[in-house]
Amino acid sequence: SAYEHNPRTVTNIKYQEIKDSIRVRGLDQPPQVTRRPGEKKFIIRNGGNTRLSILRELYKETGDERFYRISVLFRPWDGERGEIIALTGHLAENDLRGNLMFIERAVGIENARAIYEQETGEPISQRELAKRLKADGYPVSQSHISRMQETIRCLLPV
Repeated sequence: SAYEHNPRTVTNIKYQEIKDSIRVRGLDQPPQVTRRPGEKKFIIRNGGNTRLSILRELYKETGDERFYRISVLFRPWDGERGEIIALTGHLAENDLRGNLMFIERAVGIENARAIYEQETGEPISQRELAKRLKADGYPVSQSHISRMQETIRCLLPV
């Protein structure tokens, strides 16, 4: 299944290019999947929702099994840190593969803040947020976080 907290909310600008490549070459890189404790379905662990959507579309169009049965890399759920690992993984992967829009990154980072605050049980500063994101593999400067929070405050209703 697709990761339900994927920061990408609009279609990847490279969607057709990726689809054309997968149609011709197949899937070059198997997606990583994981499974939350107690869940039956596997989910995409860090990036790959676009490829999953394309595979479903290509299978529907062609009926070709190579778009239905794919190899994946299983990664165990990361204990109590699973949600933040999945979210930061999706942020990083989406930035690398298809340029997230600024507002998508901002909302994703705000979601990460909420997860970190849930972990600690208290509010965290922008500096602490930047430190934690970097430690989890998604470095963002404190000044950039400040601009993102201001954007959310101005553009998105509470």
